[in-house]
Amino acid sequence: MNGTLGYGCKWRIPSKILSVSIKEESKNKLIMIFEDGWSISFRIHNASSKVEASLKFDIQFVGLSSQVVSHQIPMV
Repeated sequence: MNGTLGYGCKWRIPSKILSVSIKEESKNKLIMIFEDGWSISFRIHNASSKVEASLKFDIQFVGLSSQVVSHQIPMV
């Protein structure tokens, strides 16, 4: 199945990082911009109002490539 589980096509994974910057007015977020429109936000936090030793790492897509329109899996 070559990593697709038999559904849809594979997206081209970016091979170049165009920029990495700290998000404006934020102390714990980085924005990483890749080629072809991909961009990801990284955030480090502890998910608590108390000071603790454990940290969590949160990643979100900010921008997707134009290759990504929609991916639907038909119900059998």
